[in-house]
Amino acid sequence: MPPIHLMQNDVLDLTNRCRRRMKTPCRRAGRTVRHRNCNVKLDDLDWDRPDLDCELQQARGIPRNLQLDETVVVMMLPIVVVGRRLPPTSLVVVRAADSRGIAAAVDHLVALGHRRIVHATGGSGSIRADRRDGYLRAMRRHGLGESVSIIDGDFTEKAGMAAAEHLLAERALPTAVVAANDRIAIGLLDALRRAGVDVPGDVSITGYDDSPLARLSHIDLTSVSQEPREQANRAVAAVVERLDGGRTDAVSSVLQPRLVVRDTTAPAPNR
Repeated sequence: MPPIHLMQNDVLDLTNRCRRRMKTPCRRAGRTVRHRNCNVKLDDLDWDRPDLDCELQQARGIPRNLQLDETVVVMMLPIVVVGRRLPPTSLVVVRAADSRGIAAAVDHLVALGHRRIVHATGGSGSIRADRRDGYLRAMRRHGLGESVSIIDGDFTEKAGMAAAEHLLAERALPTAVVAANDRIAIGLLDALRRAGVDVPGDVSITGYDDSPLARLSHIDLTSVSQEPREQANRAVAAVVERLDGGRTDAVSSVLQPRLVVRDTTAPAPNR
C-alpha cells in the first residue's frame, strides 16, 4: 500500500508555530491508518505556484516527465490538503472558514463599541484573501464600510511592528486592530506597548491561529482558533474513506473557527 499524504499547509514559513501545532495532531491522528499497512507523510507545498500540478506529482513520488492527469495521480495516492482553500480540484480539502473567523473578531470588537478597526494583513494567496474578505464583509455588514483601513505586510512579527509604526505616525490611533495571524498581532502588541500605548485600554488587538504564544500570561492575546485537532481528525477520516470505501470524489470539509477572548480586547475608549 502506498503512503498516505496528509499535506498540511499554511502561507507561513517552516518556523511558524501554528504549522507545528497542526502537524502534531496530524501525526497523532495518522496512527489511525497505520494498522492498514499505510504510512502518513506530511508535506508542505506552495499552493500558489503556477506549476502546482508538477509539484503535487513530485510530492507523490511520480516523475514530472510523466505528466499524468491529476485525477489519475490522486487515484494512485490519496491526498488530503489541510488548512488551505483550493480552487475546484480532485483533492480532499479540510480547512477552517477563515473569512468567518476574521468576521467573528470584527463582530466581537463592534460589540465592545469599536468603530475605527484596522486590518493588518500579510502574505499572498487564498489565506490572505479569505481573511481580508472576512474583514471587509464584516465591516460593511456593521455599516462601517467608510472606516475600512488595511495595512499590508507579511505573516511575521516584523510586519506587526511595521504596522505599529505606521499607526503611530497617523494623526490618531484606531481603537482596534484585527491582525491576520498571531505573529503579526504579537509584533504589533510589542511595538505599541514600547511606545507607551495601553493595550487594550487605548487599542484592542486580535490575532488569528490561537498559537501557544497567544496563551502566555504576559501576552494573553484574543485570537481565533482553527481547531487544528478537529482538522487533523477529519483529514484522517477522509483518508480512511478512500482506503476502506474506495472514495475518489473531491470533498471539502469546512470547520467553523472559534473566537478565544483574552485580555488584549476591551471596550472602545472614549476619544
